[in-house]
Amino acid sequence: MEYTFEGCPHHNICLYNELNIQIGFEECIDIRRKVKAFEATNKDRISVFHPYLETICAGSVAEGFRHGQTDRDYVKVLKDITVLDCDTEVVYSREPNTKITLRISKDPSCWKEGYVMLKYTSDGKDTFEDHAQCIDYANINGFVSSRRFKEWWIKKNIHLDANIDFFIHGPCVSVSGLSSDQDIAFSLECPFWPTQAREWISRPRLWPSQKLVNEIVQNGCHIVPLGPLKDVKDDMLWRLSFNKAEQKLIFAFNQTQFLCYGLFKIVLKECIEKMENYPENTLCSYFIKTLMFWMIQDTETDLWQPHNIVICYVMCFVRLLLWVKEEECPNFFIPSRNMFKTKVNIKTKELLLKTLKETLKMGIWNCFAKCSKRFFINNHHGHSKTLFMKPYFVDQSFLRECRVLSSSFLVEDLCQFDQIDQHPATTSSELEAEFLVCQRLSMYQRKAE
Repeated sequence: MEYTFEGCPHHNICLYNELNIQIGFEECIDIRRKVKAFEATNKDRISVFHPYLETICAGSVAEGFRHGQTDRDYVKVLKDITVLDCDTEVVYSREPNTKITLRISKDPSCWKEGYVMLKYTSDGKDTFEDHAQCIDYANINGFVSSRRFKEWWIKKNIHLDANIDFFIHGPCVSVSGLSSDQDIAFSLECPFWPTQAREWISRPRLWPSQKLVNEIVQNGCHIVPLGPLKDVKDDMLWRLSFNKAEQKLIFAFNQTQFLCYGLFKIVLKECIEKMENYPENTLCSYFIKTLMFWMIQDTETDLWQPHNIVICYVMCFVRLLLWVKEEECPNFFIPSRNMFKTKVNIKTKELLLKTLKETLKMGIWNCFAKCSKRFFINNHHGHSKTLFMKPYFVDQSFLRECRVLSSSFLVEDLCQFDQIDQHPATTSSELEAEFLVCQRLSMYQRKAE
């Protein structure tokens, strides 16, 4: 179907079709995911570390994205190491050759945030030599140091090629100098669902299904070498990681949800991060992923349809504004872990709020105009491709969608939201009105019992 530029009546479908072209159609995304999974599996089969090291393709590439400089992340799981829960004596092991045993030890100051200490319990003579050396190098007074664990992998590989650089980046060992930069997270398998995330199992929700929840819980999680970065003691702390669970949830998105997620990632990388007032290193794609999980969990599935993609995008954007205002981004599995803790403060909050409001006012198509990869659409008057530059403002498009959905209270709130930015001298009570839209989406959200 072709569309005119002036007064396009099908702006949602127009945007939906364009995102399908730029991000990927459903069948294409499915093929991409299967190719990356197949690639990781076959790398393991021919590896000298097989079967002691499992490769999991992670990041945007594994999710099915191929836009711009898409992340190429890998998780390497040491399969011959068993992790025991701190509250049980049962040995959780899926691998018959598991020998080294570590036990989770509670650290009262960080336990609720999903950080743990690993206590060295026992060794085994049949453990893969490199893994035994790694744990031995990281062992400090009976506890395994997360910092020394990562250092060992760098020392092990740094002499392989003089043109390749290795350095520590968060929980990962980053590799540069290859055809594409890679982040490799060497992790340990946690074959049980951690105590800190028990709330997620029975949380009131509209999504995902209980069947998928049970499947995710049964597969456990991973432990990666990274503390909360507050003091030197954090070198001994490890973080619970739900990479496999997150991937299953992404794969459970419908096409509208996935395209909305992709749209948000594009706007973040190509527009928000390039704006003058944006405080560097505050937002990241993981925060966007977390935002999508919360929004989809709390809204009716019927809302996430192609003809509603604009309202879905703006709903997510307003929820992000609310999070920044409150300086809180709760982890999806462990809500007590505030991921804004070291990212958003009083100074960066004001700059970030200003940047986000400017982006929302700018509109989707004007954001696209700033992208390094231009978005095009068929011209109704000919076969040539023309840059689609129609301004996409809240008062023109989003309010129209609200009226279609017969949500009068939402229209009223968004009118307030739109008027506030036009009057710089606003009171604190007026500023609160900007975020009422998130709190009053009862039309789609499940009310707390």
